Amino acid sequence: MTTIILSSVLLLVSILTLALFVKYNKLKNKFNDVTKIVDDLKKPVRRGYIKKDLTSNPTGGAQIKFESFIYVKELDRFTNGESKIEIESIEEGIDDAKVNNKAIVEYINESFISIVKTTDVVWLESEVSIKEMRKNKLAQLEENLKNSQ
Repeated sequence: MTTIILSSVLLLVSILTLALFVKYNKLKNKFNDVTKIVDDLKKPVRRGYIKKDLTSNPTGGAQIKFESFIYVKELDRFTNGESKIEIESIEEGIDDAKVNNKAIVEYINESFISIVKTTDVVWLESEVSIKEMRKNKLAQLEENLKNSQ
């Protein structure tokens, strides 16, 4: 008699544990989906570039004027018309063997200002497509939250 009761209790506990495990995995997957969507929303808003006119005077000779491109990504956009940006890469803009390209990159990095007027950057993505993409991601997040309840 006790073995039947003990067996029944073990079976019941096993079934409950299995049910809780399945429910936990479903919840964990939903949480991972939501985390992925939130991380996507935190990604840089836009990418663009800034042109910087530079002059080099190698070996005391004639000055060489050239244009460097600083590729940036927007981290945040402010209501006063400015954006916080970060350098992604730098295109020196000159292939002259007399000019030290490493020095150009170092100069640009040292003189870089991370908050600029939004209009000073040539943006490579349209704002409408970015807003649409964010709207879709928010709708997807909302749908995931509704399904998890």
